[in-house]
Amino acid sequence: ELGVDLPSHYSQFLSKFDGLNILEMDIGHLLYSSADDLIEMNRMIGFHLTGRIIKNKLIIGDNGGGDFYLIDLADKSNETVYVFDHEETVENCFDETKGTFDWERFDKFETVDNYRVRIREMFE
Repeated sequence: ELGVDLPSHYSQFLSKFDGLNILEMDIGHLLYSSADDLIEMNRMIGFHLTGRIIKNKLIIGDNGGGDFYLIDLADKSNETVYVFDHEETVENCFDETKGTFDWERFDKFETVDNYRVRIREMFE
């Protein structure tokens, strides 16, 4: 419904957990457990579009306080989950001379599964 092709690594992650139905724990929106939540947030924020300052990214979770967890839609081989912290990311990662974000400076997780494991550790 967003008109995007999911990276294969994210599709594989979803198939590992029966779509977005992650039953092993209730992790809220840190990692969306419903396709409706994923679609709704991405439609509202629009990072998946190409005409935004943050573009070609898919929000796969949020912390409810304005921070988002993103994967790259342009480089489908990039399995990184980027942490967009609404208080620090703009200040620390935005390159004003280029008018874009320096994604190497973002806090990040190596893969979606690493991110899921980190969330799980937070709740143990």
